[in-house]
Amino acid sequence: MGAGVQMDWLEDQLDKLKIGAFGLKGSLFMIMTIGLILVLLAWVFTVSLIVSWERLIIMDQQRLSTWEYLTWQPPLTVLKQNIVIQRFEFVRWGSLVGYLVLYCRLASAFFVENQVMQPIIAISDGVEQIKSGDFGHPIYAINKDEFQSLTEQINEMRIQLKDSQEQIHQLHIEQKKINAAFSHDLRTPLTVIQNNVELIETYYPTGQMADDLLYKSLGKIQSNIQRLDAFSATMKSIQKIDDFEVHMSRNSLSDLVENIRDLLKTFGLEDSALRLSGNFSVLAAYDLYLIMEVFENLLTNAMRYKKQCIEVTLEYQNPYIFLFVKDDGNGFSKGELTSATLPYFSKSKENHFGLGLTIASSLTEKHGGVLKLANGAENGAIVSAVFQLNMR
Repeated sequence: MGAGVQMDWLEDQLDKLKIGAFGLKGSLFMIMTIGLILVLLAWVFTVSLIVSWERLIIMDQQRLSTWEYLTWQPPLTVLKQNIVIQRFEFVRWGSLVGYLVLYCRLASAFFVENQVMQPIIAISDGVEQIKSGDFGHPIYAINKDEFQSLTEQINEMRIQLKDSQEQIHQLHIEQKKINAAFSHDLRTPLTVIQNNVELIETYYPTGQMADDLLYKSLGKIQSNIQRLDAFSATMKSIQKIDDFEVHMSRNSLSDLVENIRDLLKTFGLEDSALRLSGNFSVLAAYDLYLIMEVFENLLTNAMRYKKQCIEVTLEYQNPYIFLFVKDDGNGFSKGELTSATLPYFSKSKENHFGLGLTIASSLTEKHGGVLKLANGAENGAIVSAVFQLNMR
């Protein structure tokens, strides 16, 4: 059996055994073990051929057992006189060294190429893709060894970088929307102020402006200055939302229920306005202040548009808290259902500085949830906020 054929057979057998599943140390041990067995078999085969030829040369026809055959030595007198026998003996013992050297060379090359270089090349290619900004291609582990753990860690990093990139892209889009809203809301009051100032400068010094018209223009200026003050407060509110940190603490959900009841009383609503669903005696980690901040914004919005009553539903389904606030007003229009949570959106054309639903939506997402808008079956608006709890 030739050495190249031996190594091809060895590679086939290692592939069948999925040698990578043993880890690097186990793979190296398996390669060494199988290779040494093959070296021994090849040497035994070589010895058997040489002994056959030597016995044929000296015409030794004695019947021997297998062990006697492999350990057979030519007579010393023949060995000293016959140069062919001497060369056969040299090959007999030199072949063992040769097989071992060849085995070490091929086995080390096989191990490095298949168990080390292939994973390194795969990881290197994956890292290059990540460096180029391509986060969509996972790195697949070739073998179940130490490189698999490294590959999994790099894939986790890739996913985190991809999420971060998407968040940055989304923030960029939101910033464009906010800038557009800023531009829109600044333009209107500034235009009104400028027009009225020009009107006063043009007509008041000449006595062509009556006092009631002057007071009316001054009133418009004052009103729009107040709108600009509200604009300034709006900018501060958005900054606070960006800086808001979620602080999860382990408490009974009954604490949340009590705080909701207290806030309902503050708004002049009865306990009957609250409906509970689920077991609120369980313990969970959540940010009470954040949830109450969201609830207050939703309740304030509902109070603004209600006709007679408001219904609040608090539902617990492990591991989520569902908060529904329903009013009996006119409900959301089609445009409002998709835009009411955007910064500065308001039903009132005179005031675009509404941030209640925007704040509620942002805070809900920070708590691992989502805020949705809908209309009731008959009338009224329904705003639902979902918060994810940590039950461990």
